[in-house]
Amino acid sequence: MAAMSSLLHLVVASLADPLDRSAFERAVEFARSLCQAPGVREQSIGWSDHQLVVATILEASDDLDQFVASEQHMRFVMHGLAPIISGMWSTAIEAGNATTAPDAARLWAFALPEREGVYEWQVRQFLDDAASLGDGAIVGVTIEERERFRAGGLVSFNAATEDVAERTAAARRRWAALGGELEDALVDAHRP
Repeated sequence: MAAMSSLLHLVVASLADPLDRSAFERAVEFARSLCQAPGVREQSIGWSDHQLVVATILEASDDLDQFVASEQHMRFVMHGLAPIISGMWSTAIEAGNATTAPDAARLWAFALPEREGVYEWQVRQFLDDAASLGDGAIVGVTIEERERFRAGGLVSFNAATEDVAERTAAARRRWAALGGELEDALVDAHRP
């Protein structure tokens, strides 16, 4: 029997303006509590003035339904995110056995929307290129056919990486040159 692949559950939220700081802090606490949900192996959290990224790695793709239905996840979405966001996107990505960089200072979350004219080999090449940008990466294809995204990932950068914004901007330009669109967020990492 083949080993099951782990899964990256990625949530990227656009923060409301103005932002209620106490509600934001409560949302971060709810995000951190996701570590106690069923099937969770590890987590990365980051934010900027405009976006919140919560990346949760599940032990196996079979854990997704139980994780999404868990009390911790429902509380995070309904009582944490809902009061502080103006929009969001999320996706579930095959993660293999990848893990995040434990000393990450910055996180780049991205997702590639489904689009005609962009071939699978181009998606795979972009994922390989994205994985090589930082000091750790979890990239892969999405797991559901009805998903609005076809692939995505989380790239982590340590504190010594100075040109993070330039690297991620170059990746966005390369993908756009292929006719693809990209959803993304570049944020400062914070320990879960």
